[in-house]
Amino acid sequence: MKELIKYSGVTQLLNDLYLQYKTKDVDTYVFVATTGRSGSLSLTHLFSEVSDCISTHEPYPIMTNFEIEENAGKKLSIYKKKSIYIKRAAQNNRIYIETNHLFIKNFYDLILNSFNRDKLKLIHLIRPCCEVALSFYSINSIPGKSERGKNYLLSPSRADNEINIPELLDLEGEFSHDFYKCLWYWYEIESRTKKCKLLFPQVKWFELETKELNDRKQIEKLCCFIGVDFEEVSTMVGVKKNLKKEEKINVVDFNAKEMSSNFKSLLISKGYSI
Repeated sequence: MKELIKYSGVTQLLNDLYLQYKTKDVDTYVFVATTGRSGSLSLTHLFSEVSDCISTHEPYPIMTNFEIEENAGKKLSIYKKKSIYIKRAAQNNRIYIETNHLFIKNFYDLILNSFNRDKLKLIHLIRPCCEVALSFYSINSIPGKSERGKNYLLSPSRADNEINIPELLDLEGEFSHDFYKCLWYWYEIESRTKKCKLLFPQVKWFELETKELNDRKQIEKLCCFIGVDFEEVSTMVGVKKNLKKEEKINVVDFNAKEMSSNFKSLLISKGYSI
C-alpha cells in the first residue's frame, strides 16, 4: 500500500507541483556534452564556490548504462527519478550546473524535452580525439568490452549508433585493436552532440576546448554565458581534477597518432562526416 501511494499519479503530480514552486527562481540549468576524460570535474570545481549556484559532477542517479537497463520496467522510471533529483538539488539556487559525460549518451532527450528550454544552456567540452582515446585506453575503459567501458561508455554494437561499424571493430583485423574502439567512441560522441544541436537549434551552446580551462579570457566568456561573475571563479582557473594517474594500467606500446590518422581515413572512406 505504501508503495502504491508513493508512486501513484496523484503523489507524482503533487510532487511535481511542489518542485515547480521550489525551483521557480532557478534562472539557468547547465549541462555538458562531452566524451569524458576531458576536464569535466575541473569544470565542476571551477563553479563550486559561486553563490546561488549548485555545481555537481555526475550526481545521483548518474545514469549509467546499467542504471537505465535495471529501471526500464519500473513505474517510476529512471528518467523521472533523474528529473526529480535535479530539481531537488536546484531548489533555492539561481543556477544548476551538472557536468556529466553520460548526459549526451543517456539522458539529453529527458532534459531537452521536459525542462524549459529558455532556461537551458549547454556546454560542448572538447578534448582532442587521440588524447581522449589514449586516456580511456590507459585506464582500461574500453567501449563495450571492459567492465568500466560497459557501464559508462557506449558500445560499438549498439543499433542506434551514429557511426555503425561494429564488424570492423569486433572482428580480427586491422581495426580490432582496443585503441580503435576508444577512437570510435570519441567520434560517436561528437556525432551525437552534433545531432543534438540540429534537433534543438533554439538551445544555447558554448563551445569550450579542454585546454581553454586554463584560459582566463575564455573562462570569463563562459561565465558571461552562464550568468556568473568571473571574480567568483578567478582563483579556480587552471585547477585540474580527476587525472586518474594511479588508475593507468594499460601500456601504450603503439603509434597512437598513426592509428588515429588511419581511423579517421577509414571513417571518411565510409562516408561519415567528421
